[in-house]
Amino acid sequence: MSFIKAGREAAKHIWLHWGKPSYVQPDDPLVPEFAEGALLEFERLQAEAPGIMQVMAEGAYKGAQQLNLDDYHGIMEVLQNADDLHATDVAVSLLETSGHKELLILHNGEPVSVHHVLAMTYAFISTKTEDPQQKGKFGVGLKTLGRIANRMEVHSNTYSFAIANQRISKAEPCPPILGFYQPGTRSTLLRLSLLDAFDVDEFLD
Repeated sequence: MSFIKAGREAAKHIWLHWGKPSYVQPDDPLVPEFAEGALLEFERLQAEAPGIMQVMAEGAYKGAQQLNLDDYHGIMEVLQNADDLHATDVAVSLLETSGHKELLILHNGEPVSVHHVLAMTYAFISTKTEDPQQKGKFGVGLKTLGRIANRMEVHSNTYSFAIANQRISKAEPCPPILGFYQPGTRSTLLRLSLLDAFDVDEFLD
């Protein structure tokens, strides 16, 4: 079986069996072809999902947005996730080009695998429910990033994808960012496209 086909099969297994007693976490060889196949399959499955499922997912997302949490709670959740993934180095930077603001978060914890993609996308889905040592078990915190950003790109090892409105799409690998990020290293980069209303001064305070 090719790595692309194996990636598609892994994504389909996660989509159909997550949460069931029969669910077994697929192995991820962390090679580009496997990641490509998985992301393409997630895109296909989302596009073909029944309308009621899409309505339920949207309702869950809106519910997460309306929780009584600080606007920057999602950022704290990212930092907590980095700690859960045994990161020893975390960096945060603001980037502004042509009036477009981005928040960059970089850590050297365990890389993203196929098992993480849906949990990073949908509200109330979490990879941590069975781990008593980890926080954020309800899959909400990361989704509150929608209060400050309308798109998040994830670049980690073999995975490069974007999440917007709970939709996954394959993204081009991020080029080097001088003094901050170098592709090919053991690192995970999150690029948040910030809303126009994002107040940089308030955030820095």
